[in-house]
Amino acid sequence: MNILDVFKNKVGSLLKESDQEANESLIELATFFYKIDNRVSLEEQRYVDELMGSIEWSSTISIESFQRSCVSKINQIIRCSEEETLSYLSNLMKELSQCGAVDKAQVIAKEISDSDGEIADDEVKYLDLVMSFE
Repeated sequence: MNILDVFKNKVGSLLKESDQEANESLIELATFFYKIDNRVSLEEQRYVDELMGSIEWSSTISIESFQRSCVSKINQIIRCSEEETLSYLSNLMKELSQCGAVDKAQVIAKEISDSDGEIADDEVKYLDLVMSFE
């Protein structure tokens, strides 16, 4: 069993218990972490694809369309200052906290950061922020 299979099983079981608002925020967080280092590895892409395939989705907008809009939003965020990026991520984590999904967010952030075998310097500070939430 490879590492992506392990991630898929763990994340799949976490997401089946979430509501739509939390699922949207979790997809946005996953998109943030796979885009933040300005390179998308095959492993990260597979992780996000598996995440999207295992999540319960109940919206009139397809999950693929939603994720594409997240990519566009994150592309704008990563062009901002570090302070603005940290503020964006902090607000996203507050939303996840209100949904009761901080634990799920932390698992996803950690696993997507680890999925390509290395954590970029930029990812470290953002991962630290996510892990600091309770």
